[in-house]
Amino acid sequence: MRSAAAKLIILPILVICMTIGLAGSARAAFIDEAQIKATVDAYAAVSGNAQIARFEKGVRQAAAFWREEDGSVADFDRFCRDNFIADPALLQQTADRLDAAFAAINGYFEMMGRELTWNLDIDTGPILPIDYMLGQYSPSAHVGDDLYKNKIAFVILLNFPKYSLEDRLRLGPSWTPSQWMQARLAGWFDSRIPPEVWQEQSQAITKAADYISNYNIYMHHLLTSDGKRPFPKGLRLLSHWNLRDELKALYAEKDGLARQKMIYALMGKIVRQEIPAAVINNPAVDWTLAINKVTISPEVDGPVRSDWKQTGAPGTVVDNAAEPCTRFQQILNMFHAERRIDAFYPHLPTVSDRRFQRDREIPEATIEQMFVSVLSSEAVAKTGKLIRKRLGRSLQPFDIWYDGFKLRSTISEDRLDSLTRAKYPTVAAFQADLGNILRGLGFDASQADYLTSKVTVDPARGSGHAAEPGRREDKAHLRTRVGADGMD
Repeated sequence: MRSAAAKLIILPILVICMTIGLAGSARAAFIDEAQIKATVDAYAAVSGNAQIARFEKGVRQAAAFWREEDGSVADFDRFCRDNFIADPALLQQTADRLDAAFAAINGYFEMMGRELTWNLDIDTGPILPIDYMLGQYSPSAHVGDDLYKNKIAFVILLNFPKYSLEDRLRLGPSWTPSQWMQARLAGWFDSRIPPEVWQEQSQAITKAADYISNYNIYMHHLLTSDGKRPFPKGLRLLSHWNLRDELKALYAEKDGLARQKMIYALMGKIVRQEIPAAVINNPAVDWTLAINKVTISPEVDGPVRSDWKQTGAPGTVVDNAAEPCTRFQQILNMFHAERRIDAFYPHLPTVSDRRFQRDREIPEATIEQMFVSVLSSEAVAKTGKLIRKRLGRSLQPFDIWYDGFKLRSTISEDRLDSLTRAKYPTVAAFQADLGNILRGLGFDASQADYLTSKVTVDPARGSGHAAEPGRREDKAHLRTRVGADGMD
């Protein structure tokens, strides 16, 4: 029988292997090789060979996405010869116009997306049914399809060459900003995905994000075998970010090891989907972790979730049935959504390909080598020995989060919480102090004031995160949790 630790390793690897190993079938090309050659030859006969290489590359790029509904073969031939821009000055002017247009299009869609998910991401009170519908709607789902239909996408594909990651890494260092901009233009159209496929992906991501944003554990309700409550009242931790940070903070506590082990055991139950459904985001019950016993709590230190109806005297045993495989269902939903997208990226047929080559623009082999270099380094072994010496015990799996090399690790979590709650009782107080924080980090007054003017702080419903601005005139949104008692 596999150990619990083995299951923790195998399941994520299985998901990754499924994602990497499967690819969808590409749609058959409407414009074939013979027609591409005929179009190129016809252009060369009239215009000569001065820019024939760029023209042929553009024709091939456009042909890859031209469908029967876009026009006949003759329409394609005529479109290519009529819309190819041979004049370098006109080409640059066109690129500049497109750059400005896409900055507006993408920027406003970014803003709309942020507003549509606002009540899911920001603590504005109870989530209403309409909030889920708004959050799952993707206003940009049709824009790509529209740009193909009105031929803007084909003008770009015809005139601006796409470059592989290998080419960008090789040629990019010598490119001017204008050359980079032109390369980015064609990169926008490396697929032609139907709107309904984008919507499916948007729905899967929104549902998963909402699930995680509300996956809180009320730590005061975790009981030891002898009925003690090792965690303070009101401590609500989100899985897994807050649980990890709490575990890290406990290195500063002399008696923190027992609580660290408890958090580690809790995280294992979450990952293995063994956690009782009753204890998730629920301050109305206590959970004796070691024996998996759930009972009605004598004290409630947070809002009881809306679907919780069970009542009874304190100590009344509650059904400890595990949560269904809801967590892994979210992963599966996203897998299926991405799997549908695979078919529309014949040159990047897996999520892994797209993340490395398109989004991160770092070769997979480079990332692999970075991990190998770090993990095989002699410094890792030396660091492990140093941590073991400092802790005075054998290392535990969670010691990968050892926090003792930072100054803050000498300050207890309770002390840090008391300081931040007093200093930042509200979101507005934190917003008002951003300039001072930046100056304390070494920014001069003008830099600090400038950056502060570009950032808005929002009260996060889930974990803290940053939402980037979509336009130059927009602001970045810094999301952080600030409870009724202040920031902790």
